[in-house]
Amino acid sequence: AAKIPQSFFRCGAGFGDASGDVSASDFEKGLTDAGYSVDGVMLKEDGSGWKMFMGYMFNQYAGVQLSLVSLGDLESEFTASVPPNEIDALLEEGARLLPGRGRGALVDVIFQYPATEKIALFATFGMFYAEPESNQTVVVGGSGFFERKDDEADIAASIGVKFDLGKNFDVRIAFERYDIDGIATDFTTASFGYHFGHLGE
Repeated sequence: AAKIPQSFFRCGAGFGDASGDVSASDFEKGLTDAGYSVDGVMLKEDGSGWKMFMGYMFNQYAGVQLSLVSLGDLESEFTASVPPNEIDALLEEGARLLPGRGRGALVDVIFQYPATEKIALFATFGMFYAEPESNQTVVVGGSGFFERKDDEADIAASIGVKFDLGKNFDVRIAFERYDIDGIATDFTTASFGYHFGHLGE
């Protein structure tokens, strides 16, 4: 049987690459369907993200975790044939279609299965509290930055594998998905953790 501490605290940090499921053509079609005349839509994506976390495992199978997460940046650039007084409304509609990337707090539960003494499979499910940002540039007519006020928590989940490195250290590889205002963002991460306060050893 795998020898895993019965309960312990864990903290650490990780990094990864985020990507969304909205394309430039999807964004342009959404604005066109809303009645705006736009052209030359470009999406500039920086998927470099990070997370910092701390948590507590109740036993070798379940725990809770609090994380600070950044899912990178996503900007849009396009030409719009609209009067200047309609720019704000255009940006707001653009933010609805492309809410950007979230930076916020994630609270989730962890379910873990020890496959061997050094390897465990895990899954998480939780709520993401963030105010996603949308940075849009209108090449003709004006430009602007629109920050969404998201009063509702978004769903997040992940699956992955953990490798123990000695008694107090581990590495986790995970595939995470954040459903931000109904738009999915995938986040593939590698994290390094330190655990302490072992009980029952």
